[in-house]
Amino acid sequence: MNKPKILVSDCWTRKTLSTVRSLGKAGYEVHTISHTYLSPAIWSRYSNKHHILPFPEEKPEEYLTKILELLKTNDFSYIFTMDEAATKIILQNRSLIEQFTKIPLPEISVFNKANDKWETLCLAKELGIPIPKSFLPLDQTELENSILQLGFPLIIKARSSSGSRGVKRITSQLEFDKHYPLIKNKYGFPIIQECIPWEGQGVGVGILAKHGKTLVAFSYKRLREYPVKGGPSTLRESTKQEDLIEYSRKLINKLGWQGVSMVEFKMDPRDGIPKLMEINPRFWGSLQLAQVSGINFPDLLYRMMENESISQIDYAIGIRCRWLIPGDIVHFISNPSRFRLKPSFFSFFEPKTFYDQYDKTDVKGNIAVIVCTFLSIFNVRTWIMGVFRQ
Repeated sequence: MNKPKILVSDCWTRKTLSTVRSLGKAGYEVHTISHTYLSPAIWSRYSNKHHILPFPEEKPEEYLTKILELLKTNDFSYIFTMDEAATKIILQNRSLIEQFTKIPLPEISVFNKANDKWETLCLAKELGIPIPKSFLPLDQTELENSILQLGFPLIIKARSSSGSRGVKRITSQLEFDKHYPLIKNKYGFPIIQECIPWEGQGVGVGILAKHGKTLVAFSYKRLREYPVKGGPSTLRESTKQEDLIEYSRKLINKLGWQGVSMVEFKMDPRDGIPKLMEINPRFWGSLQLAQVSGINFPDLLYRMMENESISQIDYAIGIRCRWLIPGDIVHFISNPSRFRLKPSFFSFFEPKTFYDQYDKTDVKGNIAVIVCTFLSIFNVRTWIMGVFRQ
């Protein structure tokens, strides 16, 4: 019997490296896609074959053409899209794609609703889930009233973005006047939101759902992030936070979500209440933590789509996973309290701490992480998207 063959996109991200390894270890034949050879996942021992395609964010039509050519000449069971641009292209052209393979995602209307931070906030409010005070001003009067009600500091947040791009913490009117037009011009009218103190801990819930029913849930807390005052986590720990899991179930059920997603909250230190930030309607950056804690979400997604019976999996709590290169390194460099971090930056060999990009069974992938990260320093897109979060 032939192994199921799965095509995985966006191999320049660390969550894709985790996905490729997870699928490979579970016995699948994995093909990988990227727009650049500086993509660790395509060099992993678990990538059976890689394909270089155009960058979907810059050349969507050419990307679609190449994807269709690839699908026509291969017998892929599923295509797993890992980032927003590729996902939208696949969903917008679902009827074409599904002539050749299956897509483990909901209809595009459901995806767009989950991907829209304003829609998510409105849905949460309807369900009684706590949210930060938020406004979507569409003219100058509404904008001025929003600022007046919130005061500074406040957050400007794009309705649709990932990795903290299109999000800016604003401390004065002068800063607001500088950054608001830039975010608006790139992303459309943004949300104006109260600023939860950055000391508040970020928490998340990974979900696998079928027709709105949550089958598997996994919660965790963020211990460090980059940028320091809000961004992707560089160190996080598995938990079992039942209140957050229940909030997430309600949202996913109301959406009728199909597939994987991550629901993100932030603990408000002023009242101790977790406030919903957004839904990440795809595999999320800290996916590896779930894997080392005992939940293989990519494998479960395939099995769910094949109508296997899936139920909640017991997983280990107190497990930590670290994005060291370059995430936790740049956190250390940019954090004024770098030598007072708990746990210490220099705690490299703690028995319950694992690494997003290191796997003892994948030497090629480990080397690729170091080489690709070093060479990416000379890539302008790395600085724009990774360092300056634009």
